[in-house]
Amino acid sequence: MSGCAHLGLFETISGMNDGEGDLIAQVLDDMQPDTSRLSLSKAKHFLRYTLGLIHPCEMNRKSVSAVSEEAASPCNQSSLNRFLNGNRTLVSGFNNSRIDEFARSGKDWYLVVDDTMLDHPYGENIQGVGKYWDPAEKRFTLGHKIVTCIAVTETEVEPLDVGLYLKEEEAIERDVVFHTKIDIAVEIIRARATILKIKGIIFDSWYCCEEIMAECEKLGLNWYSDLKTNRTVYLPDNDEKFNVLVLAKSLPEGAFKTVELPDSWKRYSRMAEMIVILKGKKTKAREIKLVILWDGRDDSESYKFLATNDLTADGVKLVELRKLRWKVEEFHRDAKQNLGMADCMLRKHDGVVIHLLLVLTAYSALKRLLATALKGIVNTVGEACRYLKRRAMKIRHSRGAGS
Repeated sequence: MSGCAHLGLFETISGMNDGEGDLIAQVLDDMQPDTSRLSLSKAKHFLRYTLGLIHPCEMNRKSVSAVSEEAASPCNQSSLNRFLNGNRTLVSGFNNSRIDEFARSGKDWYLVVDDTMLDHPYGENIQGVGKYWDPAEKRFTLGHKIVTCIAVTETEVEPLDVGLYLKEEEAIERDVVFHTKIDIAVEIIRARATILKIKGIIFDSWYCCEEIMAECEKLGLNWYSDLKTNRTVYLPDNDEKFNVLVLAKSLPEGAFKTVELPDSWKRYSRMAEMIVILKGKKTKAREIKLVILWDGRDDSESYKFLATNDLTADGVKLVELRKLRWKVEEFHRDAKQNLGMADCMLRKHDGVVIHLLLVLTAYSALKRLLATALKGIVNTVGEACRYLKRRAMKIRHSRGAGS
């Protein structure tokens, strides 16, 4: 926490409410020590909305009205709406300051890139909402598709950026440049790799494409991914092409070594490693390290394929890095279940983006508190949300009893 003798802007606002929200206020002041661009009224809305996202609401729906009523100092819903729809530059600037602040730690990070679906079954009039295939539900559903990027170590998670995907027809209608999900991911990697100390970029097979691999290599970064079973590779000095599943099945059993892998990877008891050429219609030829995991059975589901441009990487290390990718799934789950990531009903594009950026801020604040002030008290993001809500309610009851 801040060691300054004077109170920061957010702590000052918290003090106006008898200390309600003080822990989050301290973290926000640490994230952006220079609050000169924030007026008192905007800072109040910023803290109010962040606390509203964190405190569990009735029916667990984080609508603007629910957040405005939940806040330490309830406000006019229209006033909060104006803040959320008109301050994208300010909130984006705070997000950048937050990232600059933890970049100064000098730690080495891996970036994890992924996307997720935010369901809005009744959101036809919300900008950016469209019908998308939801792989988790295995059906088309109405909602937002977002690209997210987090920075991870073995023990830490810091959300970095979120990009709201627009279908091409809506981009044309709104007279904005159309960006694919791949474009959004490349822009995020390019922007953050120059600020943080990055050890590598981790993504799944959908993002293992020429644009992202080339951007990583241009930046001098290693990338780590899995491959689909039909991905085409060539053996060095051999013009014959294989999809990786056919290649795996053609290998003699002696090409695999016995391994003991942790957790959900235990089923794969054998591993083969080799250098191959990854090449395709839209992929230039490049050498990669291919790791084949096999559970000993003879069907397509018995293999898992991992790949990297780090030719010296050990196969077990690739499995460990692949496990880090799961942290983005945990972030999506916590942000949706506890912080209202999918609950935004603001109609304008900028309002949706501001809501998502404030979700990142709330999550980052909670993770920092879990490692400091709340360490040993609670263990998860959800538990922290409930603890802070109970703490706020005690302050309100004390305030009411003293009035």
